[in-house]
Amino acid sequence: YAARHDRMMMQPFGEMGDDGMKWLNKYLKQYVYSNDLPFDARVLNMICLVGFFSILLSVVAHIIEHSNAIIMAVKATMILSIVLLVVISNRYRLHTQGKWVTVIVFCYILFPVIFLQNGGIHSGISAYFVMCMTIIFMLITGRSRVILLTIFLIIACACYYIDFHYPQCIYRLSFAQEYTDNIFAFIITGFFIGPVSVMFSKMYMEEKRKAAEAGRAKGDFLAQMSHEMRTPMNAIIGMSALSKSSSDLAEYRYRMQKIEEASNHLLGVINDILDMSKIEAGKLELSEEVFHFSDMLRTVLDINLFRIDEKQQVVTTDIDSRIPSALFGDGRRLAQVVANIVANAVKFTPQGGSIAIKAQLLKEEDGVCTIETAVTDTGIGITKEEQSRLFRSFEQANNSTSREYGGTGLGLAISKHITEAMGGKINVESEPGAGSTFTFTVRLKRVAASEENAENAKTAMGEQGDAKDVFRGYRALLAEDIEINREIALAFLEPTGLSIVTAENGQEAVRIFEDSPDAFDLIFMDIQMPCMDGYEATRRIRASGAPKAKTVPIIAMTANVFKDDVEKSIAAGMNAHLGKPLRFEEMISTIKRLL
Repeated sequence: YAARHDRMMMQPFGEMGDDGMKWLNKYLKQYVYSNDLPFDARVLNMICLVGFFSILLSVVAHIIEHSNAIIMAVKATMILSIVLLVVISNRYRLHTQGKWVTVIVFCYILFPVIFLQNGGIHSGISAYFVMCMTIIFMLITGRSRVILLTIFLIIACACYYIDFHYPQCIYRLSFAQEYTDNIFAFIITGFFIGPVSVMFSKMYMEEKRKAAEAGRAKGDFLAQMSHEMRTPMNAIIGMSALSKSSSDLAEYRYRMQKIEEASNHLLGVINDILDMSKIEAGKLELSEEVFHFSDMLRTVLDINLFRIDEKQQVVTTDIDSRIPSALFGDGRRLAQVVANIVANAVKFTPQGGSIAIKAQLLKEEDGVCTIETAVTDTGIGITKEEQSRLFRSFEQANNSTSREYGGTGLGLAISKHITEAMGGKINVESEPGAGSTFTFTVRLKRVAASEENAENAKTAMGEQGDAKDVFRGYRALLAEDIEINREIALAFLEPTGLSIVTAENGQEAVRIFEDSPDAFDLIFMDIQMPCMDGYEATRRIRASGAPKAKTVPIIAMTANVFKDDVEKSIAAGMNAHLGKPLRFEEMISTIKRLL
C-alpha cells in the first residue's frame, strides 16, 4: 500500500525518466515525509516542490503565449527563489523564516507584478490568486494567517481597482494570449492544489498516527514510572517501619542500607524524569568546567562496583593514552551518559559475564578532541526491531524487559540528547544472545597545562583536612521551612563545630539577621518558603544597610536545581548553590571556599 501510495504521489508530475523519479523520490523521503523535520518544515518543502513544477509548467505556457520579457524574468526569479529557499531553510533550519519569505515574495510582490504585466483581469490571474490563498492557508496558522490573508486581499483589490480605473497601467494580451493563459492557469492551479492536497493529507495522517503512538507510549511510560517510583518507596516505608522495632544492630544496619539503596534508586528515577522534561522543553543545557576523563570513568565504575561484584562480572578498561588528562566540558553530563550505558551493561549481562570499556582519541583539531567511548558486554543482546526504538523518549526496546529488569527506559534517550549536544552521536551494534556494543562520540576542549595545574591545586586545597571541628567558631543562619530538612542540615554540620541559628521562613530570616547583623558568618537559604521566598529574603538582606549585609556569604540550599534556578539564585545576590538531596562533601567544600 505504501509503495502504491508513493507512486500515486508521483503520477501528477508526469513521466520524468528514471533519474528524475529517483531524484523526486529522494526529495520526498528526505524533505517531505522525513520524521527528522518538524511538520511545518515539511509543509514548506512540499509547497516548494509542487510550486517548482507548477512554475516550470507556467513557463511553458508563457513561451507558447510569447509573453513579454518581464514576465519571463519574474518566472525565472520564482524558480531561483524556490531553489534557494529549499537549500537555505533546510541547511540552516530556517523554516519559520522561510514560510514568511514565501508568502511575502509570492503573494505580496510577484502577484501584483504578474497582474500588471500579464493582462490583468483578462488573464488567468484568478487561478494564481487561488494558489496564493492556498499557500497562505497551508503555511501560516493562528492570528498571523488572518493578518496575512487580509493584507493579500487588500493587495488583490488594489490590483483590480487599478485595472478598472487605470487600464493604461496594465500590459494587455492579445485574444489568443488571453485564451491560452486562462486555460493554462486553471490547469496549473489544479496541478498545484491536487498534489498539495494529497501530500498534505498523507502527512497529516502520519502525524496523527505518530501522535497516537506517542500518547500510548506516554501512557505506558506513566504506568512504568508509577511502578518504578512506588517500588523503592515501598522499600523505604517498609524498612523504616521495621527499623523502629529492631533491637539487633546488624539487622538495623542492613535495613538502613536497603533504605539508602532504595532512596538512591528513587532519586535516579526522579532525575531521569526531570532531565527528560528539560529535553522535551528544549532546555537541556551544558555547563563548561575542567574535569579529568579517567577520574570520571573511575567514579562511574565505583558507583556500579557493588552490583558488578554481586554478579561476579569481569570489567576491563582500555583508555587511550593520547586522551588529555584534563578536558573542558560538562563532565557531569558525560558521566551520566557513561553511567547509563554501563548500568545497562551490568543489568543485562548475566552472572559471571564480562564488560569492556574502551575510550580512544579519534582526532584533535584546534584543541578540540573527538573522543569515542565503546562499552561492550556479553549480555542478552537486542534485536534489530528493538534497536529502532532504543533511543526514543518514553519507550523501551521491549516492555517485558522492563518488567524483568526494571528501569525507566529514559536513560538511553537522555544519553542520545546529551551526546548530540556535545557534538557527537551514539549508536548500538547487537545480536540477540551475543551481547551489545554501545558506542558514542563527544567533542571536548583540551585544557592547557597552566589551567590544569591551577585546577589541581584548587581541588587539593578543597579536599585537604578533616571536616571535624573545621568550622568551629563560625556562626550560621539556616532558613528552612521543613523541619526534617532542618534536622538533616543540622546533623550534617554538627561534626564541623558550626554554630547554627534556624528560621522557618524568609521573613523570619530577614528579621533575625537585621537584629544581629554582625553575629553571622554564613547564611543557608531555602528558596520555596511561606511568607517570603529565598530570593526576596536575600534581596532584603543585601539591601538592609547593615555592615556585613553586602559581604556575608549566602548559599542557596534548595530542591530547585535547574540551570535557570542557579542563575536566579546568583542574580538575587547569593554566592553559591547547593541542590537537595544534600551531599556532605559538596556542602563542606562550598563552605570552605566561602569562609
